[in-house]
Amino acid sequence: MSAPAASARLLLIDADAHRAALLSDELALRLPAPPLPLAVPGLRLAIETLREDAFDLVLADLSSIGDPSAEDGVMRLAKLAQGALIVGFSESASVSAAVAVMRAGAHDVMPHPIGVAELMVRLQRLEALHGRGELFGGAESGLAGLSAASSRMQAIGGLLGWSGDTEQLRNIVNRLAAVFETPADAPQMQPAVLPMWQQEQRIIEDAIASFAGNIALAAAALELSPSTIYRKRQAWAEMALRKGVA
Repeated sequence: MSAPAASARLLLIDADAHRAALLSDELALRLPAPPLPLAVPGLRLAIETLREDAFDLVLADLSSIGDPSAEDGVMRLAKLAQGALIVGFSESASVSAAVAVMRAGAHDVMPHPIGVAELMVRLQRLEALHGRGELFGGAESGLAGLSAASSRMQAIGGLLGWSGDTEQLRNIVNRLAAVFETPADAPQMQPAVLPMWQQEQRIIEDAIASFAGNIALAAAALELSPSTIYRKRQAWAEMALRKGVA
């Protein structure tokens, strides 16, 4: 029998107490063990809390710690929360602002609001990238154990604004499997020179993967705008759908 999963210590920093409470409740339903959350409204109380206790994850609304600046707030949190993953949330952070916050010590910057399912996936990626155990699901949890097709299904659904039946979307994605991946035992028969759009797709997707799914940082590295990447991914997904249902 495997040992029970440890409870993750979560520090939520958000001046919006209602939003913090909702996020805490939703995370409690998805973590492998009941979390031990603590919500504080701003940077001062967060600093006092971190001086007295240790946490595994710090989720900080950047506008709630932005005195005098979000970068300064993150830097102070990072000095005190050593060993914790630090994730910033923002409703309107630009690419340059997100990069500055991550340089200050944040592990990721995510949009506000964010669906809890997407948040969990991104936390698990950070967990794997930084070797932080299995506090956010690990390899054995149902969410972390999503197959490549299921992960791709979520990405395509998000890009297309899919709101229909999940199983229907899953069937579409299954039909698209041949478009997105090649079986391991299949002969490698790709052309010597790929079409330009496929080379562009590979470059962009590799950049996104190198930043653990963070499109803002990938866009900054490629000297593109995030909206350009979103438009291109939507165009590729629509192209794949047309091929899959033909």
